[in-house]
Amino acid sequence: QLQSVQRLDNFIQKITNYTKNKRLPILHKQVDVRRVLDDILSSYYFVENFEKISKQVSFQSGAEFYTDEERLRIILTNAISNSIKFADFHKKEQHIDIRFSNVGSMIKIVIRDN
Repeated sequence: QLQSVQRLDNFIQKITNYTKNKRLPILHKQVDVRRVLDDILSSYYFVENFEKISKQVSFQSGAEFYTDEERLRIILTNAISNSIKFADFHKKEQHIDIRFSNVGSMIKIVIRDN
């Protein structure tokens, strides 16, 4: 639990830093999206009801992915956090579906939840 709290605290600190430094140039580098997503999902391991939500992740193989890793983390964390925070546990099932696919020279990220 302490590790999850520390990760979330680090994330809050990164958001604060990002807000202060949003005018800095974007740092494009090759990013291991699977590792980033695993890190984000594992940071919610001890969040109440997280285990009740089905998580489906799919990656279309192919192109290397270059982006600003910290900004990608902020976007994915925000979307996943909202999916968890606003999950409707009155429904029969809860799920988060995350898909990464190649679209020409770009990567398309789709996050769906119920």
